[in-house]
Amino acid sequence: MTAVHHLQTLALVLAACVGLLTGEPARALEPNQPAPELDVKLLNGKTIKAKDLKGKVVVTMFWATWCPTCRTSLPELQRFYNEQHAKGLEIVALSIDENPKDVREFVKAKRLNLPVGMRTDPFFDHYGRVAATPTIFITDRQGIVRHRLAGTPTTAEKVEQLVLPLM
Repeated sequence: MTAVHHLQTLALVLAACVGLLTGEPARALEPNQPAPELDVKLLNGKTIKAKDLKGKVVVTMFWATWCPTCRTSLPELQRFYNEQHAKGLEIVALSIDENPKDVREFVKAKRLNLPVGMRTDPFFDHYGRVAATPTIFITDRQGIVRHRLAGTPTTAEKVEQLVLPLM
């Protein structure tokens, strides 16, 4: 074993240890990995159980009320959700805002009825920390993450283009 290989192995072990000590993942969830099976508590008090998402195409969106792209994309995603929900699409919008009241007001003002919840540490632990809003994960019917989109260029149209072949 070469010295470089030893150093690479040591770096991986240290990264894993840091993740264990800090509770943060060593790396973010990437495409072609199984999506985490997590229940989602919604702002309306209901809970979406992970088992209820099996066999569906799931769009998990981390967003914020202060994000301009999120503010325009969510109403467009609401329309797409209305069109495709009965065909097996689920969209779960998880706000990274600090105040649930701000999110409730936004949801009411935009007349959103797609599932909306707040960020939680278990989601960040499995999906990774959100570095850009929106951050969107698209999971196929087999529960495999097929796409990860992050940041300003993410549009509802792009999400639709990636989701429709999975339907």
